[in-house]
Parts: sequence; C-alpha cells; structure tokens
Amino acid sequence: MIFRALLFCLLAASLSAGGANADAIFHNGRILTMAGNEPAYVEALVVKDGRIAFVGEVERAMAMKVEGTRVVDLNGQALLPGFIDGHSHYINSLLVANQCKLYAPPSGPGVDVPSIIAELKSFAEKRNIPPGELIMAYGYDDTVMPDGRLLNRDDLDAAFPNNPVRVDHVSMHGGVMNSLALKKYG
Repeated sequence: MIFRALLFCLLAASLSAGGANADAIFHNGRILTMAGNEPAYVEALVVKDGRIAFVGEVERAMAMKVEGTRVVDLNGQALLPGFIDGHSHYINSLLVANQCKLYAPPSGPGVDVPSIIAELKSFAEKRNIPPGELIMAYGYDDTVMPDGRLLNRDDLDAAFPNNPVRVDHVSMHGGVMNSLALKKYG
C-alpha cells in the first residue's frame, strides 16, 4: 500500500513537471519570479498556451521541449514578470522622456515657483528652443509649494512671452499653461 502511494506521488510529480508540452522555454538568464515574500531567480521558464507553465531547473524545463518548441537563450539578460498598469501611467514615461523635469526634491528642482521658472529657462536654453515653439515640462507638484504659492499662467507669461508653455502635474491629471499655449492649444 505504501509502495503504491509513493509510486502515485512520484508519477504525479513527474507529470506535473514534464507533462506539459512547452510552446517556449527561456533559459540562461536572470529569470525573476515574484513568488513568495522576496524576489527569487530560477534557471528556466516554460510557457504553454500563453501562460507560465513551469519555473525552475533548466533540465526539467528542457524535458518539456517537443518539436516546435521555441527555445530562447537569454544570454545572461533578465526576464521579468509582466507589469500591469492599473493606473500608474507607465506608458506615459515615453511621452515625458524629452520634457523638462520639474519633480520636487530630492528628485528634482521643483521646490518653489522661482526654481521651476529657472529650470524651464535652463531647459529651453540647453535645447535651443526657438520663439514660438512649445516648451513642455512634467513633474510639477503643487502639494510641495511653500506657503501655498502655486505656479500659474501669469508666472509662465512673464517668463516666456514668446513661447507656449505647458507644465504637467506629476499626477498627469492636470497642469498649468501660459496664455500662448492656451490660445494655441486651448
């Protein structure tokens, strides 16, 4: 009876590890799983029907290889879990990559209105932005402005009379524009 139970457990374990025919096997890289309380790295990852079917030792993963399995040698590169953007605007990071950064300290210079204006001017000068061209910035955070003094249209009008300026809030749910930007882009 004990022999049969052990044989059944051994058979079940071998089927669960090697029973799936892999669509793809990734190996030879830093494959990160987020199982448990700490990040963990494994030798291989197997995909079947668009889902992760196995993570673990490369030998067990390769046992799932069949004709047509795509084997991907990561050559030491990293494979990370997918990132689901519930509402964090990760996709917008590409949009703001070439904009002036106005984050609050310690990440940036956005400590007060004069610092923001100075950073915008420096950005426009370094980028040789000609009169009439839009100056865009990201990262303004009204919650850190001292004494409740917030950036406004008049500040941007005085500093940039010849350029439309748009300063997006760090939340991406608002922003400040000067009169030229409001007139041109509404």
